[in-house]
Amino acid sequence: MRDSVISLWCALALTDIRLKLLPHRFNRKLLLADQPIAAQPGAADRKEEVLVLATLVGRAARYRFVFNMSCLRQAIVLRSRLRARGIQAALVYGARKKAAGFGAHAWISVGDFNILGTASMDTFKAFSVQEPP
Repeated sequence: MRDSVISLWCALALTDIRLKLLPHRFNRKLLLADQPIAAQPGAADRKEEVLVLATLVGRAARYRFVFNMSCLRQAIVLRSRLRARGIQAALVYGARKKAAGFGAHAWISVGDFNILGTASMDTFKAFSVQEPP
C-alpha cells in the first residue's frame, strides 16, 4: 500500500484523538518504548524507503488544524507504517534539561539510524518506558 500525505494526516489525527479521549489502559501498548533493535539484514537497502515515509509523515504533520501533531504522534504513526511494511522500528523517548525547564522528544530508531527531528536529537538523552513488573 502506498502512503499518501492525506492518509498519513488521517492517521495522525486519529492517533491524537485516541490519545486524548481513551484512557491510558487502551493506549499503554501504543505508548511503550521499544527495546533497541539490532540492525536487520537489508535494513541499509531500505533506508531510502524509511526516509521517504518519514518525510511524508512530516509533511502531513504540517497541516495541524485543531490536532496535536507532536513528535510523539508522528513517531507512533511512522512506527506503525514501517512495521506494516515489515521494517522493525523502535519508538524512543528522550529528555533534556533546558534553561527554562525540561524538554522531551520522541523519535524512531531503525537499526543504527534515527528518524524524526534528528537535527535537535543530539541534545536529548534516551530513556526507557516499560511496563511495570
